Amino acid sequence: MSRFLYVVLILTTATVSLSVELIEVYKWKYVDFVWRNMEEKTNAINNNQYNPYSCALYDVDKAPDGRVFVTSVRDEGVPASLMTVSNQLGPGGPLLDPYPNWSWYSNENDCNYIISVYRVSVSISL
Repeated sequence: MSRFLYVVLILTTATVSLSVELIEVYKWKYVDFVWRNMEEKTNAINNNQYNPYSCALYDVDKAPDGRVFVTSVRDEGVPASLMTVSNQLGPGGPLLDPYPNWSWYSNENDCNYIISVYRVSVSISL
């Protein structure tokens, strides 16, 4: 919580001192995902793999194709670490879609999959 307040203080100071107007694009009460089905979400909650209030979004970048990528440090209650903002809206805000898909987060101990993403920088080369 103290980190969050620190970030708010820095952003407020930057806004006031630089007269920069921030535009709110997305807003969350809590983080939720695009689940394959309701049973999967319920199982994740019951197994402590998902806690809506444990997910803190860490970094963001917009891809040239318009997709918005966000990261969250993979910790208890955080089922995915790299997500795209979907066009689906849940009660907590826009639903996040694990990138590239849920199968990349099925085993936290397998380094052939995504374990935990802190920063993101998206560039697409053709």
